[in-house]
Amino acid sequence: MKLAVLVVNYDSGAHAVACVRSLLREAQTLGLAAPQVVVVDCASSSDQTLAWQHLRSLGAEVVCSPQNLGYAGGMQLAATRAAHADTYLILNPDLVFAPGSLQQLLDTLTVHPTAVIAPRCSIDEEGSLYLPPVQLPTPSSVVWDAYAAVDVATARQRSLAQRPERAAAWSASHTYRAGMLSGACLLVRQETMKRLGVFLDASFPLYYEDADLCKRAAGKGVPLYMEPRARVAHRWSRSAGHGERFAGEPLRRLRVSRRLYLQRHHGWIGACADGLAAALESRAIDIAIHECHDLGVCHEPPDLSHTLDKPVLWELSVTGGFGLCGGRVLEPHDPVFSPEAWSWLPQGRYWSRFSTLAEGRVFQACTWHKADHSVEPLLPTSPA
Repeated sequence: MKLAVLVVNYDSGAHAVACVRSLLREAQTLGLAAPQVVVVDCASSSDQTLAWQHLRSLGAEVVCSPQNLGYAGGMQLAATRAAHADTYLILNPDLVFAPGSLQQLLDTLTVHPTAVIAPRCSIDEEGSLYLPPVQLPTPSSVVWDAYAAVDVATARQRSLAQRPERAAAWSASHTYRAGMLSGACLLVRQETMKRLGVFLDASFPLYYEDADLCKRAAGKGVPLYMEPRARVAHRWSRSAGHGERFAGEPLRRLRVSRRLYLQRHHGWIGACADGLAAALESRAIDIAIHECHDLGVCHEPPDLSHTLDKPVLWELSVTGGFGLCGGRVLEPHDPVFSPEAWSWLPQGRYWSRFSTLAEGRVFQACTWHKADHSVEPLLPTSPA
């Protein structure tokens, strides 16, 4: 097997170094030949020189694009440098591979050689806070999600309706067929990439390139599999940022990509849905669908324990509408936050809720402001 590891970086060089180190450690543990690693920097706005030096000392090829090509465009450029590989690992820079994760992904690809494989990602390596499962967008889902930003009843209905899928995704223990995979971490063979034509389409400036891929895969009969046994930490949106940083250029690119996706796959209905969603989003309000106990400003993980003697669903969101949630299924007496998960959460306001698995009854909800910034990987002053 000739494995190529492709990473696209934007202002996340220290994360990219940690990602490549963890991947090379895994490859060495498996006794694999050192994979070809290509890191494309998409015109980062901050100085990434030290990170490039570290990456090159690890054996990676660093390609510096004078323009921000976006994630898909950066991946296309990276792929041209690894044309002789037979297997590709497509990566965000802010990933860390836990021990055994690469082996599990490769094993799953061996069982499903014509598929695209993705791990279930968590913000920490211990898996105490899984990231939201992704769904293939449709015109109706885009409009309803936008309407949920202006109407409390719709927000509550949308959020509670998504609970079963979240619970199933976070509690899965075996490989399962998925309709949509996040483009943050994908394993695929060259033959499958060729079958799909363009793997990630550079027409999408940021976001929706993975939705486009999954939509095309379905049309060509290429299966998508989620591998929950592969533990990969995804530090969550380190390149695009959060809050005000995301609200600038990343949000603009997202809206361009959404319109392209909806028009390409749903025609005039998709274009109308995008226009209606944009109009609704311009009227968005602060939504709170539960009465939440405000814990104030927190410098340490809050005590989120519960007293039920059966498994419960815990969800964490950055909005009071609980539209996009991380979390996991908790057994009785399981701790909620690992110290690592808490440390990786960005500064800002969070909303938390517990609900029963069977009935879906929300029995505890709270909110707090995380006072401290998230930790960031540090680079030594000079490469090893």
